[in-house]
Amino acid sequence: MAKSYNYGDAMSTIAGKPNDQPSDRNPLTRTLMEWHVTLGHIHTGAIIALAKDPSSGIRIKGSKTGFFCDSCVKAGMTRKFSQTPMPRALRAMQRVHIDLAGGGRTLDDMSDYPIESRQGTKYYMLITDDATRYRWIYFLHTKDQAVEIYAHWVQFMKNLGFTPPALVRTDIDGVFRSNKMTTMMTKDGTIWEPTTPQSPHQDGVSERGIRTIMTRARAVLLGMNIPKKFWADVLETVVAITNNTPTSTTLYNEKYWPTNNADEAPARCPYTVPFSALTNAPPQLRHFRELGVDVYAHLHGSQKPTDKLSARAEIFKLIGFRGNSIYRLWSPTTDKIIVTSDVVFPAKEPTTSQVDANHTTPEPASSATYLVDDTTVPELADAEWVRPAKAFATYVPSPLTGSVPKGYKDAVSRPGGVGEYWQKSMEREIADLERRNTWTMIPRSDVPSGEPVAPGRWVYVEKDRPQDPNADPDGILRKSRWVVCGNWLKKSAREETYAPVVNDATNRMMFAIAAKRGWTLRQVDIVMAYLHGRLGKTIYMRQPTGFEVGTPHAMVCAVGGSLYGLDPAAKIWYDFLTALLRENGFKPSPYDPALWRHTSRSHLYMTIYVDDLHIIAEDPADADWLVDTLANKLEIKDLKEPSKYLGMEVERRPDGAIKLTLRRYIDRLVQDFRLDDAVPVPTPILEGLKIDDTPVSEREGGFTKKRYQHGVGCLQYLAVKLRPDIARAASLLAQKNTAPTPKAWRALLRVIQYLKGTSDLGILYEGPKNEIDEFPNASYLPIGYTDSDR
Repeated sequence: MAKSYNYGDAMSTIAGKPNDQPSDRNPLTRTLMEWHVTLGHIHTGAIIALAKDPSSGIRIKGSKTGFFCDSCVKAGMTRKFSQTPMPRALRAMQRVHIDLAGGGRTLDDMSDYPIESRQGTKYYMLITDDATRYRWIYFLHTKDQAVEIYAHWVQFMKNLGFTPPALVRTDIDGVFRSNKMTTMMTKDGTIWEPTTPQSPHQDGVSERGIRTIMTRARAVLLGMNIPKKFWADVLETVVAITNNTPTSTTLYNEKYWPTNNADEAPARCPYTVPFSALTNAPPQLRHFRELGVDVYAHLHGSQKPTDKLSARAEIFKLIGFRGNSIYRLWSPTTDKIIVTSDVVFPAKEPTTSQVDANHTTPEPASSATYLVDDTTVPELADAEWVRPAKAFATYVPSPLTGSVPKGYKDAVSRPGGVGEYWQKSMEREIADLERRNTWTMIPRSDVPSGEPVAPGRWVYVEKDRPQDPNADPDGILRKSRWVVCGNWLKKSAREETYAPVVNDATNRMMFAIAAKRGWTLRQVDIVMAYLHGRLGKTIYMRQPTGFEVGTPHAMVCAVGGSLYGLDPAAKIWYDFLTALLRENGFKPSPYDPALWRHTSRSHLYMTIYVDDLHIIAEDPADADWLVDTLANKLEIKDLKEPSKYLGMEVERRPDGAIKLTLRRYIDRLVQDFRLDDAVPVPTPILEGLKIDDTPVSEREGGFTKKRYQHGVGCLQYLAVKLRPDIARAASLLAQKNTAPTPKAWRALLRVIQYLKGTSDLGILYEGPKNEIDEFPNASYLPIGYTDSDR
């Protein structure tokens, strides 16, 4: 019997018996192709391996290479994916990627239409710049709108100063194949790079971009618990956030191309944020808020209430943004959409117990003042700040502060054991508050109707106190204060708020007298100063974060004692302290109400700066008496002779002279402006300096207006406090506060370089062994700088 096999175009006939079986004695010899077909199209390598085994009965004649089977190719062919990456664009608009998608559903299945957004759109077009990975998103009612949207986008980029894209990569399917679209893309000299049909992998930038934003949009929608019709609003926000957050993809920017060597390859730009790579500006994230939260919107215009007793605000949900200060809001009850900037944002602060997501604390987003009932004002967030009352400003130790935590969660999570120090600091604060019976716990239902329950937050500060037993090994004492947000209380609870503090000139005068006459100096710190005294009425406050008792929102604090954050707290403390001083024979100076003198003990003085008391006494025994008197009535820390006072370093020399410096403040200022490695200069400003150049944009100048003003403010603080040698420079630079120029910025940095080289320079008050010199010319002063102090 003979069988015929068709191998492509060739016909081959093999003769033999029907049931011939190969054996050691009678092996069958055939070509490799014949064995391949006979054995069910197995791999040729397996056939060759069998032929090497004598017991298999298989022998191969002819060539063992050059094999090709048409049937195998047809049966097993798969998609071919190139392993060569697509060349990257090296400047913005050199290549862009464009793709269409529809409401989270595939565009191929026409029986399953995409979900319509609230605007009635079904599709969106995503445009991605290849070099910077910046994305633009547009929403379409029909796919045909892609033509006019592309035209609009190109004109928009031209208006921004960019050229039309050189290369455009899209799918070859659908709207991109239309004559209108291809004409539009090529009219400016743009080359269209279509992918092959049904090959999404050839435009991985668009495909991955759509996957990224859709994944994030799904998560946001699920977290917001709002209808899916808001998918377009969410996608728009997600794209904006993605543009302003880092990406792991290497970004390129024309600004960082080589300028001298044309053959040198362009280096990646230093930015990791698409917005920065496109604009050379810092990312813009400050205005973003959590989507889906309740927002209190002011009713005005056509929505303005018709009578004076109606509510002035209504609760909406945040569903999107327009620009940096306008918000898109939706009312679940009326299903209406408004766009406004007059809003109050709630926020919630993470606590150690379960917090109801509906309890949040409003924070004004504009300058308007809102008085909101407590049912709409629960917990504060770590990242959000509801400004405490002005009285608490006296607690700030100096204009420059370190990197302290922003809230409870940030504090306890600090690495390296620092979080434990903050936790212990807060525990000491709570223990002190409880020991003083500052409040009692009551059910929220017992709060009188109409009385607000004020939120609070933790405020932290670090002080250099190596002698304090609670300080860390580096001598840093971490202090925590639980501060009630007094600005949420009714005005009647915040009357009589003024409390004087000692004037800088008075302080310097007292140091000068003490130095010249050899008098004793003592410094006393009052522990929990603002907690002394009682309020005129009871106020209500939420429980401190991290130390809640029972159900956090079921129990509140009925506060009867004074507390940090209340406007009258400083006045209550001042009245309490001065009453104690009057009882013990002190009276205030008619020139400075924070300078007190004893009426019978000769030359015994005390200055008051909130909780820092400075004692100056001719007789050391008088100073001891005053410290003991204060200790009998108050909890104090006797710091002995001061080495630091109100941000100044105090050095008392063996001859009795006293030198005041601001060395640590200057060191922090140098670090703040990153001039650690800068070379000091001999003078604050150049002789005859004129700042006559014109202001430029922040992008061109390399500095911000806010940064410049911060630096000038620091210089003015130094000039007024202890450094009159930079007073002229600070005054000159302050003239450019409203419109700083590059020359003004360079002059500011020069002053800081001068301060770096003269940080030990200060005011020296001579001791009693030196006679006071008399100067007929008023321009000479008996106190000032000496060459030896440099």
